Amino acid sequence: MIIYFFLLLLTLLGHYGNPNGNNIKMWYIINFVMAFFICCGYTTGSDWRGYEYQYYDYRPFDFYTEPGFVILQSVFQLLKIDFWHFALLIKFALYTIIIKAIKEYVGFNCYFSLAYFYVLIGLFGFIDFPMRNMISVCIALYCFKYYCSEQKMKYFFFAGLSACFHYSGILMFLIYFIRLEGIGNRSLVLLFVIFNIAISFIDIYLFNYINNLLDGSFAQYYMDAYFSDEEGTLGKGISMGYLMHIIFFLGIIKYRKEIQQLRYGKALLLCGVLYPFLYRIGLTFWIFGRFELFVGILYCCAVGYILKFVPYKRTVIKVSFFYFALLVYTNITSSYKFIPYTNYFFEIGNDWTYYQRDNYNLKQSPYKK
Repeated sequence: MIIYFFLLLLTLLGHYGNPNGNNIKMWYIINFVMAFFICCGYTTGSDWRGYEYQYYDYRPFDFYTEPGFVILQSVFQLLKIDFWHFALLIKFALYTIIIKAIKEYVGFNCYFSLAYFYVLIGLFGFIDFPMRNMISVCIALYCFKYYCSEQKMKYFFFAGLSACFHYSGILMFLIYFIRLEGIGNRSLVLLFVIFNIAISFIDIYLFNYINNLLDGSFAQYYMDAYFSDEEGTLGKGISMGYLMHIIFFLGIIKYRKEIQQLRYGKALLLCGVLYPFLYRIGLTFWIFGRFELFVGILYCCAVGYILKFVPYKRTVIKVSFFYFALLVYTNITSSYKFIPYTNYFFEIGNDWTYYQRDNYNLKQSPYKK
Protein backbone atom coordinates (compact mmCIF):
# COMPACT_ATOMS: atom_id res chain seq x y z
CA MET A 1 0.00 0.00 0.00
CA ILE A 2 2.88 2.34 0.81
CA ILE A 3 4.06 2.54 -2.79
CA TYR A 4 0.79 4.07 -3.99
CA PHE A 5 0.96 6.85 -1.38
CA PHE A 6 4.67 7.33 -2.07
CA LEU A 7 3.90 8.14 -5.71
CA LEU A 8 1.33 10.72 -4.64
CA LEU A 9 3.89 12.19 -2.24
CA LEU A 10 6.34 12.54 -5.13
CA THR A 11 3.89 14.77 -6.99
CA LEU A 12 3.38 16.85 -3.84
CA LEU A 13 7.14 17.31 -3.45
CA GLY A 14 7.37 18.23 -7.11
CA HIS A 15 4.58 20.76 -6.70
CA TYR A 16 6.26 22.61 -3.87
CA GLY A 17 9.77 22.24 -5.28
CA ASN A 18 9.02 23.04 -8.91
CA PRO A 19 5.33 23.88 -9.48
CA ASN A 20 5.66 24.96 -13.10
CA GLY A 21 7.84 22.03 -14.12
CA ASN A 22 10.63 24.35 -15.27
CA ASN A 23 13.19 21.96 -13.80
CA ILE A 24 12.99 19.44 -16.62
CA LYS A 25 15.32 16.97 -14.89
CA MET A 26 13.06 16.81 -11.82
CA TRP A 27 9.96 16.46 -14.02
CA TYR A 28 11.40 13.47 -15.88
CA ILE A 29 12.85 11.81 -12.77
CA ILE A 30 9.53 11.94 -10.94
CA ASN A 31 7.66 10.70 -13.99
CA PHE A 32 10.17 7.91 -14.56
CA VAL A 33 9.63 6.68 -11.00
CA MET A 34 5.86 6.90 -11.39
CA ALA A 35 5.95 5.11 -14.74
CA PHE A 36 8.22 2.38 -13.37
CA PHE A 37 5.70 1.47 -10.70
CA ILE A 38 2.31 2.00 -12.32
CA CYS A 39 3.31 0.72 -15.77
CA CYS A 40 5.16 -2.39 -14.62
CA GLY A 41 2.57 -4.07 -12.43
CA TYR A 42 2.72 -7.86 -12.87
CA THR A 43 -0.01 -9.71 -11.00
CA THR A 44 -1.87 -6.49 -10.25
CA GLY A 45 -4.89 -5.45 -12.29
CA SER A 46 -7.27 -7.71 -14.15
CA ASP A 47 -7.46 -6.95 -17.86
CA TRP A 48 -4.03 -8.42 -18.63
CA ARG A 49 -5.48 -11.92 -18.19
CA GLY A 50 -7.78 -11.58 -21.18
CA TYR A 51 -5.22 -9.70 -23.24
CA GLU A 52 -2.50 -12.29 -22.63
CA TYR A 53 -4.83 -15.14 -23.52
CA GLN A 54 -5.93 -13.33 -26.66
CA TYR A 55 -2.33 -12.50 -27.59
CA TYR A 56 -1.29 -16.14 -27.73
CA ASP A 57 -4.62 -17.34 -29.15
CA TYR A 58 -4.18 -15.15 -32.21
CA ARG A 59 -7.02 -14.86 -34.70
CA PRO A 60 -6.03 -12.54 -37.57
CA PHE A 61 -9.57 -11.72 -38.68
CA ASP A 62 -11.33 -11.42 -35.34
CA PHE A 63 -14.48 -9.56 -36.41
CA TYR A 64 -15.37 -8.63 -32.85
CA THR A 65 -12.09 -6.87 -32.00
CA GLU A 66 -11.30 -3.34 -33.12
CA PRO A 67 -9.20 -3.40 -36.33
CA GLY A 68 -6.55 -0.97 -35.08
CA PHE A 69 -5.76 -3.14 -32.10
CA VAL A 70 -5.79 -6.33 -34.20
CA ILE A 71 -3.20 -4.83 -36.56
CA LEU A 72 -1.02 -3.52 -33.73
CA GLN A 73 -1.11 -6.83 -31.89
CA SER A 74 -0.43 -8.74 -35.12
CA VAL A 75 2.79 -6.81 -35.75
CA PHE A 76 4.19 -7.74 -32.34
CA GLN A 77 3.04 -11.33 -32.71
CA LEU A 78 4.72 -11.68 -36.10
CA LEU A 79 7.92 -10.34 -34.56
CA LYS A 80 7.66 -13.07 -31.89
CA ILE A 81 7.67 -10.52 -29.09
CA ASP A 82 6.59 -11.75 -25.67
CA PHE A 83 3.22 -10.49 -24.43
CA TRP A 84 4.68 -8.73 -21.39
CA HIS A 85 7.26 -6.90 -23.49
CA PHE A 86 4.43 -5.84 -25.79
CA ALA A 87 2.26 -4.66 -22.89
CA LEU A 88 5.10 -2.79 -21.16
CA LEU A 89 6.14 -1.02 -24.35
CA ILE A 90 2.55 0.10 -24.95
CA LYS A 91 2.19 1.28 -21.34
CA PHE A 92 5.38 3.35 -21.39
CA ALA A 93 4.47 4.85 -24.76
CA LEU A 94 1.01 5.86 -23.53
CA TYR A 95 2.37 7.29 -20.28
CA THR A 96 4.89 9.35 -22.25
CA ILE A 97 2.11 10.76 -24.45
CA ILE A 98 0.09 11.71 -21.38
CA ILE A 99 2.85 13.51 -19.46
CA LYS A 100 3.84 15.33 -22.63
CA ALA A 101 0.23 16.46 -23.02
CA ILE A 102 0.04 17.65 -19.40
CA LYS A 103 3.20 19.71 -19.87
CA GLU A 104 2.14 21.04 -23.26
CA TYR A 105 -1.50 21.87 -22.59
CA VAL A 106 -0.85 23.64 -19.30
CA GLY A 107 2.56 24.48 -17.85
CA PHE A 108 1.41 26.03 -14.58
CA ASN A 109 0.80 23.62 -11.68
CA CYS A 110 1.71 20.66 -13.87
CA TYR A 111 2.53 18.54 -10.80
CA PHE A 112 -0.91 19.20 -9.36
CA SER A 113 -2.43 18.13 -12.67
CA LEU A 114 -0.16 15.07 -12.66
CA ALA A 115 -1.30 14.18 -9.12
CA TYR A 116 -4.94 14.51 -10.09
CA PHE A 117 -4.38 12.43 -13.21
CA TYR A 118 -2.66 9.76 -11.11
CA VAL A 119 -5.58 9.32 -8.70
CA LEU A 120 -8.38 9.93 -11.19
CA ILE A 121 -7.15 7.94 -14.19
CA GLY A 122 -3.61 6.64 -13.70
CA LEU A 123 -4.27 3.95 -11.11
CA PHE A 124 -7.11 2.45 -13.11
CA GLY A 125 -5.63 3.15 -16.52
CA PHE A 126 -2.18 1.66 -15.90
CA ILE A 127 -2.60 -0.81 -13.05
CA ASP A 128 -5.84 -2.36 -14.28
CA PHE A 129 -4.86 -1.31 -17.83
CA PRO A 130 -7.79 -1.59 -20.23
CA MET A 131 -5.31 -1.55 -23.10
CA ARG A 132 -7.57 -0.81 -26.07
CA ASN A 133 -9.40 1.90 -24.15
CA MET A 134 -6.20 3.63 -23.04
CA ILE A 135 -4.69 3.53 -26.53
CA SER A 136 -7.89 5.07 -27.86
CA VAL A 137 -7.83 7.78 -25.17
CA CYS A 138 -4.21 8.74 -25.88
CA ILE A 139 -4.83 8.95 -29.63
CA ALA A 140 -7.84 11.15 -28.89
CA LEU A 141 -5.55 13.63 -27.11
CA TYR A 142 -4.29 14.71 -30.53
CA CYS A 143 -7.84 15.58 -31.56
CA PHE A 144 -7.98 18.47 -29.12
CA LYS A 145 -5.12 20.34 -30.80
CA TYR A 146 -7.09 20.37 -34.02
CA TYR A 147 -10.28 21.24 -32.18
CA CYS A 148 -8.55 24.46 -31.13
CA SER A 149 -7.12 25.21 -34.57
CA GLU A 150 -10.35 24.29 -36.39
CA GLN A 151 -8.53 21.73 -38.56
CA LYS A 152 -11.54 19.54 -39.15
CA MET A 153 -9.97 16.85 -41.34
CA LYS A 154 -7.05 16.23 -38.98
CA TYR A 155 -9.43 16.15 -36.03
CA PHE A 156 -11.64 13.52 -37.62
CA PHE A 157 -8.62 11.50 -38.76
CA PHE A 158 -7.46 11.06 -35.16
CA ALA A 159 -11.03 10.55 -33.96
CA GLY A 160 -11.41 7.73 -36.48
CA LEU A 161 -8.04 6.27 -35.50
CA SER A 162 -9.08 6.41 -31.85
CA ALA A 163 -12.29 4.53 -32.62
CA CYS A 164 -10.25 1.86 -34.42
CA PHE A 165 -8.74 0.88 -31.07
CA HIS A 166 -11.87 1.16 -28.93
CA TYR A 167 -15.31 1.87 -30.27
CA SER A 168 -16.02 4.27 -27.40
CA GLY A 169 -13.73 6.62 -29.35
CA ILE A 170 -16.80 7.39 -31.47
CA LEU A 171 -17.55 9.91 -28.72
CA MET A 172 -14.84 12.14 -30.22
CA PHE A 173 -16.92 12.60 -33.36
CA LEU A 174 -19.71 14.06 -31.23
CA ILE A 175 -17.41 16.23 -29.13
CA TYR A 176 -16.21 18.17 -32.17
CA PHE A 177 -19.64 19.74 -32.61
CA ILE A 178 -19.87 20.96 -29.00
CA ARG A 179 -19.10 24.67 -28.94
CA LEU A 180 -19.15 26.68 -25.73
CA GLU A 181 -18.51 30.12 -27.21
CA GLY A 182 -22.18 31.06 -27.37
CA ILE A 183 -23.11 29.62 -23.98
CA GLY A 184 -22.77 31.90 -20.96
CA ASN A 185 -21.67 30.79 -17.51
CA ARG A 186 -25.16 31.02 -16.05
CA SER A 187 -26.53 28.95 -18.90
CA LEU A 188 -23.87 26.29 -18.32
CA VAL A 189 -24.68 26.08 -14.62
CA LEU A 190 -28.42 25.97 -15.33
CA LEU A 191 -27.88 23.25 -17.94
CA PHE A 192 -25.82 21.28 -15.43
CA VAL A 193 -28.56 21.53 -12.79
CA ILE A 194 -31.29 20.49 -15.24
CA PHE A 195 -29.13 17.62 -16.47
CA ASN A 196 -28.63 16.32 -12.92
CA ILE A 197 -32.32 16.54 -12.12
CA ALA A 198 -33.23 14.76 -15.34
CA ILE A 199 -30.74 11.95 -14.95
CA SER A 200 -31.92 11.34 -11.39
CA PHE A 201 -35.15 10.01 -12.87
CA ILE A 202 -33.37 7.62 -15.19
CA ASP A 203 -33.26 4.13 -13.75
CA ILE A 204 -33.02 0.49 -14.64
CA TYR A 205 -36.16 0.59 -16.79
CA LEU A 206 -34.47 2.79 -19.38
CA PHE A 207 -31.43 0.53 -19.47
CA ASN A 208 -33.61 -2.55 -19.87
CA TYR A 209 -35.48 -0.80 -22.68
CA ILE A 210 -32.21 -0.05 -24.51
CA ASN A 211 -30.96 -3.57 -23.87
CA ASN A 212 -34.14 -5.09 -25.28
CA LEU A 213 -34.02 -2.73 -28.23
CA LEU A 214 -30.51 -3.92 -29.07
CA ASP A 215 -31.24 -7.57 -28.28
CA GLY A 216 -29.36 -9.85 -30.64
CA SER A 217 -27.75 -6.95 -32.48
CA PHE A 218 -24.09 -6.22 -33.14
CA ALA A 219 -24.28 -3.25 -30.76
CA GLN A 220 -25.42 -5.42 -27.87
CA TYR A 221 -22.50 -7.75 -28.43
CA TYR A 222 -20.13 -4.88 -27.75
CA MET A 223 -22.05 -3.75 -24.70
CA ASP A 224 -21.77 -7.26 -23.29
CA ALA A 225 -18.16 -7.74 -24.35
CA TYR A 226 -16.88 -4.45 -22.96
CA PHE A 227 -18.79 -4.34 -19.75
CA SER A 228 -19.38 -7.94 -18.72
CA ASP A 229 -16.63 -7.61 -16.13
CA GLU A 230 -18.09 -4.51 -14.51
CA GLU A 231 -19.39 -4.84 -10.99
CA GLY A 232 -22.82 -3.76 -12.13
CA THR A 233 -24.69 -2.06 -14.85
CA LEU A 234 -26.29 0.65 -12.78
CA GLY A 235 -24.25 2.84 -10.51
CA LYS A 236 -25.29 5.24 -7.82
CA GLY A 237 -26.67 8.71 -7.83
CA ILE A 238 -24.13 10.73 -5.87
CA SER A 239 -20.73 10.43 -4.23
CA MET A 240 -18.14 12.53 -2.42
CA GLY A 241 -16.04 12.43 -5.57
CA TYR A 242 -18.89 13.91 -7.56
CA LEU A 243 -19.23 16.76 -5.09
CA MET A 244 -15.56 17.57 -5.68
CA HIS A 245 -16.15 17.49 -9.43
CA ILE A 246 -18.99 19.98 -8.96
CA ILE A 247 -16.65 22.30 -7.04
CA PHE A 248 -13.98 22.01 -9.73
CA PHE A 249 -16.64 22.53 -12.43
CA LEU A 250 -17.75 25.78 -10.79
CA GLY A 251 -14.12 26.87 -10.48
CA ILE A 252 -13.49 26.21 -14.16
CA ILE A 253 -16.60 28.22 -15.06
CA LYS A 254 -15.53 31.07 -12.79
CA TYR A 255 -12.06 31.32 -14.35
CA ARG A 256 -13.27 30.63 -17.86
CA LYS A 257 -11.71 33.75 -19.38
CA GLU A 258 -8.32 32.97 -17.87
CA ILE A 259 -8.41 29.42 -19.25
CA GLN A 260 -9.37 30.63 -22.72
CA GLN A 261 -6.25 32.80 -22.89
CA LEU A 262 -4.08 29.67 -23.03
CA ARG A 263 -2.96 28.32 -26.38
CA TYR A 264 -5.19 25.27 -25.93
CA GLY A 265 -7.62 26.95 -23.57
CA LYS A 266 -10.56 26.16 -25.80
CA ALA A 267 -9.92 22.42 -25.37
CA LEU A 268 -9.24 22.72 -21.63
CA LEU A 269 -12.50 24.55 -21.09
CA LEU A 270 -14.41 22.02 -23.17
CA CYS A 271 -13.00 19.06 -21.22
CA GLY A 272 -13.39 20.85 -17.90
CA VAL A 273 -17.08 21.39 -18.61
CA LEU A 274 -17.80 17.99 -20.17
CA TYR A 275 -16.12 15.81 -17.56
CA PRO A 276 -18.69 16.32 -14.75
CA PHE A 277 -21.51 15.57 -17.21
CA LEU A 278 -19.89 12.33 -18.37
CA TYR A 279 -18.92 11.40 -14.82
CA ARG A 280 -22.53 11.87 -13.72
CA ILE A 281 -23.73 9.57 -16.49
CA GLY A 282 -21.18 7.01 -15.35
CA LEU A 283 -22.49 7.16 -11.79
CA THR A 284 -25.93 6.10 -12.97
CA PHE A 285 -24.77 3.78 -15.76
CA TRP A 286 -21.36 2.25 -15.10
CA ILE A 287 -21.28 0.83 -18.60
CA PHE A 288 -20.77 4.39 -19.87
CA GLY A 289 -18.17 5.24 -17.22
CA ARG A 290 -15.19 4.94 -19.55
CA PHE A 291 -16.39 7.76 -21.80
CA GLU A 292 -15.12 10.23 -19.21
CA LEU A 293 -11.55 9.05 -19.83
CA PHE A 294 -11.51 10.84 -23.18
CA VAL A 295 -11.80 14.26 -21.55
CA GLY A 296 -10.32 13.32 -18.16
CA ILE A 297 -6.67 14.16 -18.83
CA LEU A 298 -7.36 17.71 -20.00
CA TYR A 299 -9.91 18.09 -17.21
CA CYS A 300 -7.06 17.43 -14.76
CA CYS A 301 -5.01 20.09 -16.57
CA ALA A 302 -7.85 22.61 -16.32
CA VAL A 303 -8.22 21.97 -12.58
CA GLY A 304 -4.48 22.40 -12.09
CA TYR A 305 -4.43 25.66 -14.02
CA ILE A 306 -7.23 27.41 -12.13
CA LEU A 307 -5.22 27.04 -8.91
CA LYS A 308 -3.23 29.97 -10.22
CA PHE A 309 -6.19 32.24 -9.52
CA VAL A 310 -8.01 30.82 -6.50
CA PRO A 311 -7.85 32.63 -3.12
CA TYR A 312 -6.39 30.82 -0.09
CA LYS A 313 -4.24 28.83 -2.48
CA ARG A 314 -2.23 26.96 0.17
CA THR A 315 -5.35 25.79 1.94
CA VAL A 316 -6.96 24.69 -1.32
CA ILE A 317 -3.85 22.71 -2.27
CA LYS A 318 -3.65 21.01 1.13
CA VAL A 319 -7.34 20.07 1.04
CA SER A 320 -6.98 18.84 -2.54
CA PHE A 321 -4.02 16.59 -1.75
CA PHE A 322 -5.86 15.22 1.27
CA TYR A 323 -8.74 14.42 -1.07
CA PHE A 324 -6.30 12.80 -3.50
CA ALA A 325 -4.96 10.63 -0.67
CA LEU A 326 -8.51 9.53 0.15
CA LEU A 327 -9.02 8.63 -3.51
CA VAL A 328 -5.86 6.53 -3.49
CA TYR A 329 -6.97 4.69 -0.36
CA THR A 330 -10.47 4.14 -1.74
CA ASN A 331 -9.15 2.84 -5.05
CA ILE A 332 -6.58 0.40 -3.70
CA THR A 333 -8.81 -1.01 -0.96
CA SER A 334 -11.85 -1.49 -3.17
CA SER A 335 -10.47 -4.46 -5.08
CA TYR A 336 -7.86 -7.23 -5.15
CA LYS A 337 -6.27 -5.55 -8.17
CA PHE A 338 -3.80 -3.29 -6.35
CA ILE A 339 -2.55 -5.17 -3.28
CA PRO A 340 -0.23 -7.03 -3.08
CA TYR A 341 1.85 -5.03 -5.53
CA THR A 342 4.21 -6.97 -7.80
CA ASN A 343 6.50 -5.54 -10.47
CA TYR A 344 7.55 -7.25 -13.69
CA PHE A 345 11.20 -6.23 -13.30
CA PHE A 346 11.35 -7.39 -9.68
CA GLU A 347 10.09 -10.81 -10.78
CA ILE A 348 12.60 -11.40 -13.58
CA GLY A 349 14.10 -14.82 -12.94
CA ASN A 350 11.00 -16.10 -11.16
CA ASP A 351 9.30 -18.48 -13.54
CA TRP A 352 5.65 -17.64 -12.85
CA THR A 353 3.09 -19.72 -14.68
CA TYR A 354 -0.07 -18.09 -16.02
CA TYR A 355 -2.08 -19.92 -13.34
CA GLN A 356 0.16 -18.57 -10.55
CA ARG A 357 -0.09 -15.01 -11.83
CA ASP A 358 -3.81 -15.31 -12.43
CA ASN A 359 -4.50 -16.40 -8.87
CA TYR A 360 -1.85 -14.55 -6.87
CA ASN A 361 -3.71 -11.32 -6.09
CA LEU A 362 -7.04 -13.11 -5.97
CA LYS A 363 -5.72 -15.31 -3.14
CA GLN A 364 -3.24 -13.00 -1.42
CA SER A 365 -5.08 -9.68 -1.41
CA PRO A 366 -6.97 -8.74 1.77
CA TYR A 367 -9.40 -6.89 -0.49
CA LYS A 368 -11.40 -9.55 -2.30
CA LYS A 369 -13.98 -7.53 -4.19
